Amino acid sequence: MNLYNIYYSYPEIQEQVISNLDRRETMFWSKKDKKLCFRGLTMSTPTSLKSLFNLFPKDKYYNLYYSLGKYRNGVPLKKMQVNYEENLHWNEVYWKYMTSYDFVLDIDSDTHENINYAHEDTVLVHEFLNTLSIPHEVRFSGKGFHLVIPHKYFSPENLSFNPMDTDKQPYTDLYYRLSERFSDTFTEFVDTSIYDFRRVLKIPYTLACYEDPEMYVCWSFRSTQELKNFKLENYRLTLDNVHKFAQNIKGRGTFLFNKKGNVDPLIQWLKE
Repeated sequence: MNLYNIYYSYPEIQEQVISNLDRRETMFWSKKDKKLCFRGLTMSTPTSLKSLFNLFPKDKYYNLYYSLGKYRNGVPLKKMQVNYEENLHWNEVYWKYMTSYDFVLDIDSDTHENINYAHEDTVLVHEFLNTLSIPHEVRFSGKGFHLVIPHKYFSPENLSFNPMDTDKQPYTDLYYRLSERFSDTFTEFVDTSIYDFRRVLKIPYTLACYEDPEMYVCWSFRSTQELKNFKLENYRLTLDNVHKFAQNIKGRGTFLFNKKGNVDPLIQWLKE
């Protein structure tokens, strides 16, 4: 069994991966062979996770993603093979099924050599959000960092899932404007191209796979100090540390900073 499969064989890791996927779409994507991309998937139990792994070619390493959006009854399209007409229809109506859509600020370095710059900027943004008491999570994504604000903190009265809505502001429009402001104010590493309702994000505690055998554990930070102490080599997976990662991940979950706060100060900052 290779290192990739050893990692995902741990029940502790399977449980943490699954815990993030309620009513979300799941995607498997091979960075080595980009044609191997499977999305529109549903995973709700460790058994379903193992079943999906068994369906795909065993000599490929997949990065696992979930949708930023949640759907009322889960993912409407649940077939492995979707024809052109079905996919076209889904692209037109998917927003009608949505019940939430998280904001993510993607601070992404192009190479691991630049990860320290992305890390420094992530700390700056995190501390800024803390000064405003903005609820957010901070995660390592493999070559960068994700700062996630859950959907529930945004006001649904003024926002719409419909990307073509003219009466209310689409969430995608607000989120794009926020990312532009962060990019202008804090860091050139912000990816401002990711704001559409089909957007996916690496699942916490999955592996970010690059050139074999280079794999990193996507991590959710639970304190500012843990974030500040980040060193890339500490998150690289090896045969020597895979068991330790499994034990540390057991029951860990993700951590929300300032969970009693709100996004009003952030919206006000955007308007300034």
